[in-house]
Amino acid sequence: KMADMIARIILRNEGFNRVSALVTDEEVLIAYEKDAELDRTIAADIASETAKSIMPGFYHVYVSDNSSLIQDIQSLHNSSSQNQDYHNTIDQIITEMKKSPQGNPNNEEDAD
Repeated sequence: KMADMIARIILRNEGFNRVSALVTDEEVLIAYEKDAELDRTIAADIASETAKSIMPGFYHVYVSDNSSLIQDIQSLHNSSSQNQDYHNTIDQIITEMKKSPQGNPNNEEDAD
């Protein structure tokens, strides 16, 4: 429910076409498709700050404008968090997300 709320709030901002979010016990993963006119860093700020305003502070928030990750995140909604593939897939998605702008410098601690 939290992931759905985050995605809906981000979509209220102009320039976002599609958003997929996943909330685990430690992370928030947000992938989105944006208009060409929307600056990558501003889009990352909006997505990141939206999640941070909703979730407790201990969550790590990762965002990406790599729209191919939208499907990856959506596929995890139906997976069991109990299996190893689920955790490996999350780690792979986070690695890909770190290649995109993460927005606010407060997120830089999460970047490699």
